[in-house]
Amino acid sequence: MDAPSEASDGAPSDGVLRDGATDLPSPDTRACAMAEVCNNGLDDDCNGQTDDRCACLPGTTQRCYPGDGTQAGVGRCTRGAQRCEGTGEFGAWSACAGAVLPTVEVCNGVDDNCDGVVDDGCACRAGDARGCYLGPLGTRGVGSCRDGSQRCVEGSGGVGTAWALCAGGTLPSRELCNGIDDDCNGTLDDGCLCSAGATRPCYGGPAGTAGVGPCRGGTQTCRASDGGAPGWGACDGQALPALERCDGVDDDCNGVVDDGCGCREGETRPCYDGPMGSRGVGLCAAGMQRCVAGPGGVGTGWGPCGGQRLPTGERCDDLDNNCDGAVDDGCACRRGEARPCYRGPPGTAGVGACRAGAERCVVEGGAARFEGCEGQALPTPERCGDRVDNDCDGVVDNGCACAPGASRACFTGPASAQGLGLCRAGMQPCVAGAGGVGSAWGACAGEVLPAPERCDGADNDCDGMLDEGCACAPGASRACYGGAPGTQGVGPCHGGDQTCALVSGAPAWGACAGEVLPAPERCDGLDNDCDGAVDDGCACARGASRVCYDGPPGTQSVGTCRPGTQVCAAGMGGVGSAWGACAGQALPTAEVCNGVDDNCNGAADDGIACGPTVTCPAAQTAPAGSTVTLTAVATGAVGVRWEVAMAPPGGGGVLGAPGSTGTTFTSVLVGAYTLRFTATDGSGRSASCTTQVTFLGHGLRVELTWDTGSRTMDPVARTDLDLHLHNRSARRWFEDPEDCYFNNRNPRWDARGSALDDPSLDVDNVYGFGPENIRVDEPVPGSQVYSVGVHAFYGSTGSNATVRIYCGEVLAGTFTRALRPGPVRGADNDFWRVARVTFSAPSACAVARVDDVLTLAQALAGNP
Repeated sequence: MDAPSEASDGAPSDGVLRDGATDLPSPDTRACAMAEVCNNGLDDDCNGQTDDRCACLPGTTQRCYPGDGTQAGVGRCTRGAQRCEGTGEFGAWSACAGAVLPTVEVCNGVDDNCDGVVDDGCACRAGDARGCYLGPLGTRGVGSCRDGSQRCVEGSGGVGTAWALCAGGTLPSRELCNGIDDDCNGTLDDGCLCSAGATRPCYGGPAGTAGVGPCRGGTQTCRASDGGAPGWGACDGQALPALERCDGVDDDCNGVVDDGCGCREGETRPCYDGPMGSRGVGLCAAGMQRCVAGPGGVGTGWGPCGGQRLPTGERCDDLDNNCDGAVDDGCACRRGEARPCYRGPPGTAGVGACRAGAERCVVEGGAARFEGCEGQALPTPERCGDRVDNDCDGVVDNGCACAPGASRACFTGPASAQGLGLCRAGMQPCVAGAGGVGSAWGACAGEVLPAPERCDGADNDCDGMLDEGCACAPGASRACYGGAPGTQGVGPCHGGDQTCALVSGAPAWGACAGEVLPAPERCDGLDNDCDGAVDDGCACARGASRVCYDGPPGTQSVGTCRPGTQVCAAGMGGVGSAWGACAGQALPTAEVCNGVDDNCNGAADDGIACGPTVTCPAAQTAPAGSTVTLTAVATGAVGVRWEVAMAPPGGGGVLGAPGSTGTTFTSVLVGAYTLRFTATDGSGRSASCTTQVTFLGHGLRVELTWDTGSRTMDPVARTDLDLHLHNRSARRWFEDPEDCYFNNRNPRWDARGSALDDPSLDVDNVYGFGPENIRVDEPVPGSQVYSVGVHAFYGSTGSNATVRIYCGEVLAGTFTRALRPGPVRGADNDFWRVARVTFSAPSACAVARVDDVLTLAQALAGNP
């Protein structure tokens, strides 16, 4: 990571081509120069040698490429190196060693012929496989229908590749009553009565949540209902989406773990809720907050501040409780001080049993107060028989009706009932009044009063008579039958017995036990309704079956149409029998593009057009760094995708919605980008089209790319180069605010009092390859000089860096240099001074080449 710090925002999105794909001339057709251009490392005159007959400084080296220079760095083509050999003041360049030139394109995921297109002529990579499906639209992955597979094979003579025929897989078939969706219409055993005990998978959650997070499907079991017809029961064992809890689990099964969590549960931090200036004064101290789950376990947030000590009311405890810097201010009395006291009603002190006491100063809970009245005797309720004036009113034992503890006989019912039947007298005690004040006769306990007669052999109402008005004698029995007249003794119908029993205290005849009454006819060889006729109303023998077909005449067994089976089943409520629905038959359906005769007229795929159609939007032009919107049209497709087919060297781009017909696209690098839109239908057929987006330069734009690194922060693989731009006021590199770089991304230069002439580092790449980009939207013509530099900040290997400078829409200069990174901001790391730029008009500039390398220590010391 850069020091002081360096962000990684703006790094190119993975999945975008980075091999500089573009329409380039082949080595056989490139234009050759009349004479070699010296010291550019290229074979300009096409004689197979680079920089031949060019003088150089013996012992120096340079990057070189003996082929078409526009192919260097494209696909597999890379530069080599050559050394200046000889003695004396000048030498000559040796042969270019280590360069990689174009070869015949092989389907290997590499641009072998360096034409900017990977695997051109290859539909796929030989040996790869993919899923395929030839069934009707909407049946793929439904029920028993499964994908087959296609293998990528080489073309004739090993040139190109193509997908072979779709092999294997399972297509829709005639529906069978087997617990499987054979015809793949989304319904298991449609038209079939399921068999008790059969099972099938099920899931009741929202679409797209099964198999995500903890959500899982369950199992349904076929069970017989009360009416005898079986049906599918509840979905057992399924796990449905729940409220998201911050537990490291995707509880709501939306593909995002712990969404809505504001902090990590269990994390702590210091906290204090007291007034400003009281923290750390007196007893006041900070506490800790813990990150806890939200209401119902949904989300997280910081919980209450626990353990903190806040200001309280001043307590007389030799401490500064209110944290104002003063101890025990405002106490009412002194600890241990005493004074006389009496809490009784006026006029009662010294009367009867009442006496005064003493109260003392108590320091408790941080406050001083007079408390308690020790030794006082206050009025109490008058207690009968103790010969004391307990309530201190000057009268002894006032309000006493009887002697507490005495008792007497009592009976509250009619006088004529006492002693008859079950009725008996009780006893009344003399009890003290409420709170022990006075006395009175209590409730009559233990008496038995008259009650309603219960036909139980006792005189419950105490009138001298037993069980008057009872319907029958408990325990008696008689024969009974509740069926229609004429049915008793016919078929299985017969009578039962009734017994007399007490119901709510009164005897009554019970239910007729053991009788068999007429029932609906069930086609079981019995006269169930007891009408003298066996199995009347039955159309067929239950369980019998026969072939059936409900389609139009002439379509049975043509194309996909097949007959089914009817089974004889019980009628409504189990009464009678009838032929059931025709199960398992396949009837004509609308014709779809699947090579099958779906409408059973003898012709497959007749009258319809097959395969998707696509239309791409028109080409667009926009300033680099802006976002364009692209909308394609797809007909007959079930899936679409956008992808970057070609990009400028080092170019990257970001697609906003690659899986939708409408998407956005943006890139900070100048150049033309080719985007491909592909649509696929349910049978795996696809169609593609392309459009071009050209991002233009504006003002001053400086772009940096390099050829080493990784997509992660791997300390071994990653390489970090940093782009710098400073103005004429700079005295040294890394000087803020004069140098625009990762630690000073948008400095204010205010050359004209406007932010439009200030630089901005749009992209800072810390992993490798780049790009990095600095722009000045409205550069200042005349005296302002913009200096471009590159710092080899970090890396374990050398890197080839490329800098492109745009003035308006014109590429004003391209510079390439091999740089030596090292440890993070090492003093010896290379710092490349690239060029200086001066504008004569808002879009016209002159680029002065500097192109030398310092150490980081020299760049920090000066050398602007």
